[in-house]
Amino acid sequence: MLKKLFATKKVKEQSKLDQLIDCMENELLKVQEGTEQYENLLASYERLVKMKSEKRRWKVSPDTVAQIAGSILGIVLILGFERANILTSKALSFVLRGRV
Repeated sequence: MLKKLFATKKVKEQSKLDQLIDCMENELLKVQEGTEQYENLLASYERLVKMKSEKRRWKVSPDTVAQIAGSILGIVLILGFERANILTSKALSFVLRGRV
């Protein structure tokens, strides 16, 4: 009972695309190789796998990049002022905290 409460692994649900790929694999196993139906199923299967690999790419939005660049620039400016003794404060208190 306690193992279930403190389990750290999360169960990953399959997406509809993954379910469709599994279904196509099962159909390919049922059909005889070399037939026209097999070739059509194989072409569809290859397209689905290609779609899945393209979907997994991780892209960063331009807004996020701008926010990160602004934060770094602000830190650099504040540290420069602190080094010149114009401003005496902690630079990290000015940094925007990430939203999780």
